[in-house]
Amino acid sequence: MNCPKCSTVNEAEAAFCANCGTRLSVQQFSSAQPKPNPVSNQKVEEVKDFFKNDLGRIIKAIFSEPIQGTRDIFTNAGNNAYNHALILLGTTIITFIIIPYFWVGSEVRQYLPGAFGMFVKLGLSVGLMLVIISVLSFGVKSISGKPDFKKELLTGAMCGLPMIIMLLAIIVISVFSGNRMSNFNPSSLMQNGIIAMLVSLYILLMLINIVQQSFKASGTNDAMSWYISPLVICVGIYIGVRISYKIFGAGF
Repeated sequence: MNCPKCSTVNEAEAAFCANCGTRLSVQQFSSAQPKPNPVSNQKVEEVKDFFKNDLGRIIKAIFSEPIQGTRDIFTNAGNNAYNHALILLGTTIITFIIIPYFWVGSEVRQYLPGAFGMFVKLGLSVGLMLVIISVLSFGVKSISGKPDFKKELLTGAMCGLPMIIMLLAIIVISVFSGNRMSNFNPSSLMQNGIIAMLVSLYILLMLINIVQQSFKASGTNDAMSWYISPLVICVGIYIGVRISYKIFGAGF
């Protein structure tokens, strides 16, 4: 701590300057220290709280009560729904970058120039699909329900959970097929037989159910929810793939 009168450097806990005897103010010392950012700390705590409490509740609802439980998530979504959606989106994107990158192995990565960049593009492409699903869902609710875009982002973000399950299923299938890299594209996935087809169908149904329950929670009638939900998923994936090809190229 520097003396305000003679600028002598003193011990941090010193009450008086060792050179001139000037009383050293504790407030002067405190003000010189960097102050923690309360907003940043709050965001970190929100993320920790989400993974500790909310994520498990969401996963449990989707699997144990796929209809009513999923609908209740949207019905009871509060002011933190937007933050939860951003966390889920970020988690999905990071998962689709990190897990495939390490799964393919170093022996494969050394033959792929810019391998990490390729998986970054994959993660961003998946995130883009989820956002487009949210936008399409918001558009439908603007006509038939009660839209709230901050809460609506949760619809696409929750679709990230089945997408992560699909990724893990691809990895399991890769173990038995013996070809790690080729299983990260849809055509190779379909070529691995009936199990891969059933997994793909199961994931598609989960995605449709999430969007359908989101529609019902906003007041959209049952008939429109039933017919529009598959269309939102299929169109969202199609548009996401097309835009990704335009941005990243066909080789991503």
